[in-house]
Amino acid sequence: MNINYILILAFLFINLDAYAQPKIKLDTFVVGVPHPVDIANDGYTSRLYIADQSGRIFVYDSNANLLDTFLDIRTKVQYSDEQGFLGITFHPNYQQNGYFFVYYTQKSTTNNVVFRYKVSTHTNRANMDSSFLIIHLPHPTHTNHNGGCMKFGHDGFLYIAVGDGGSGGDPNNNAQNKNSILGKLLRIDVNNFSVPYTIPTSNPFYNSTNVRKEIWAYGLRNLWRFSFDRQTHDMWQADVGQGNWEEVNFQASSSMGGENYGWRCYEGDVFYNPNACGNSSNYVFPIFQYGHNSSGGRSITGGFVYRGNRYKDLQGYYLCGDFLTHNFFAIKKENHLFYSFPLGKISTSNTFISSFGEDIYGELYAANLINGIIYKIREQCSTFSLNMDIIQQPTCLGKNDGAIYTSISGNHGLVSYHWNTNDTTSDLQNLLAGTYMITATDTVGCVRKDSLILLNLDTIASPNLYFDAPFLYTSTMADAYFWYKDNVILPTQTNDTLFISENGDYKLEIMDVNGCKSFAELPIILSNISNTTDITIFNVFPNPAKNELHLEIEWLKTIPKYLKINSVLGQLYYENKIQSSASHIQIPLDKFPSGIYFISFLMEDGNIATKSFVVE
Repeated sequence: MNINYILILAFLFINLDAYAQPKIKLDTFVVGVPHPVDIANDGYTSRLYIADQSGRIFVYDSNANLLDTFLDIRTKVQYSDEQGFLGITFHPNYQQNGYFFVYYTQKSTTNNVVFRYKVSTHTNRANMDSSFLIIHLPHPTHTNHNGGCMKFGHDGFLYIAVGDGGSGGDPNNNAQNKNSILGKLLRIDVNNFSVPYTIPTSNPFYNSTNVRKEIWAYGLRNLWRFSFDRQTHDMWQADVGQGNWEEVNFQASSSMGGENYGWRCYEGDVFYNPNACGNSSNYVFPIFQYGHNSSGGRSITGGFVYRGNRYKDLQGYYLCGDFLTHNFFAIKKENHLFYSFPLGKISTSNTFISSFGEDIYGELYAANLINGIIYKIREQCSTFSLNMDIIQQPTCLGKNDGAIYTSISGNHGLVSYHWNTNDTTSDLQNLLAGTYMITATDTVGCVRKDSLILLNLDTIASPNLYFDAPFLYTSTMADAYFWYKDNVILPTQTNDTLFISENGDYKLEIMDVNGCKSFAELPIILSNISNTTDITIFNVFPNPAKNELHLEIEWLKTIPKYLKINSVLGQLYYENKIQSSASHIQIPLDKFPSGIYFISFLMEDGNIATKSFVVE
């Protein structure tokens, strides 16, 4: 197994918040279609064409009204078990040429054929005399694994899925045999209407010998349904498994064909019959698979990538389901990775989804083989909406008077709330400025998320403080000033300047006209020496300084122990132990931001000599 595949698998079952798990629901659209096996649109009208396994096509308008029986070839179709009328597709230029194509098992045989028909002058009926054989698909011996899906690619060529010939385990190894068309995805050109088909020269094996040149990809067991993403043109394939694994394969629109999807060497990404199989790097492994169990299933039915306009929560998801267990799955492709979401049992035990389809608008449908119901797929959470409104912004920096109000609509039952603050109420009050995110979940699991940012509409910056002994002052304009020493207010000090007479931790709190406040603090250390002849005398130059600072020192009776430099906010920027009686000290200033600093000598007797300087 190659490393790229391992990396894909590592992410396969991750449910990321970025991709909310969709919730789908099946609404009855049409009833009474006997054994529906395929749904198609004609590419230019809102009609839906529904194929009956016995050999008929019924046409309905967008309001689910039966318009007519479009085609009836029951006399030509072998209808039994997995045999019958299996697929329908319309030519991309159907509006002009009126051609469509059908895939069915021939009467009294096990062989399959693709025929072309043309619409009559009556737009809701085919011309029964217009049948034209496109390709004969020999299917000897067994009645199962017939394939039957046909789709036109963005390149204008017809892609045809052919089963491996039936029985179990592909006993003849048809899927790996490129001389056989069984177990393959074919690609042919049917645009020259005078001949059945030609083979595109861009087919991967066009120039190969002893190979069916029609082959586009191989190593498939029973590719019952595949589809093209109408936006990206990527191909999604659902290959029915043998006994343990059901799989979805992905082929990018940039593919040049020739992929080997592994059967019968592999079932899913697990060895099935490793004899005569090559290195694992030769195979393309599924981007999604599930086991044969109650949470998975027994027979996958491939679907479509939703590209409609009604349900934004479904946009870009590939939807598929299991025929026997009624489980549905969604897969999201993002940045070359695939994220899967098991959707569980969408409906009752009587829902056997044989096929999916899309209308001209990209809305999706599903066919119930057993009870003849055609469902329209909708996103169950599409009606659920969440809105957030700011009742009040916080009025000041640090003030918790903000408030947020939420409203919901279209929910299913009760809604639970969870905020990034761990609150569980619908509304929040007493909020500081910040980002507030909410997740709302209703009873059926529909989730809506939203966020808001509360801002301080009125903020006041912290004041700047300067000390020029013996005065501490600010140049910040304010409507009121409040001074504190050691966290005790100085009630008589109410202007922008304070006289300092003793050491302490000083704080200035300022307030604007709206009552918003901010503050700044500054520790002040004054020299406590009364007899300067007993301490060190020093000069600081240049002042203001830019690159370096020089100290000229005259040593007296007391020798200093430490030299420290602090900012006006008390941050230590320099510290050095005095080793000798040097008369000159040079201090680099490359790590000093611009501002006011205090240089201090701590003496052996505990006294301090301090001076200020400015760094430009």
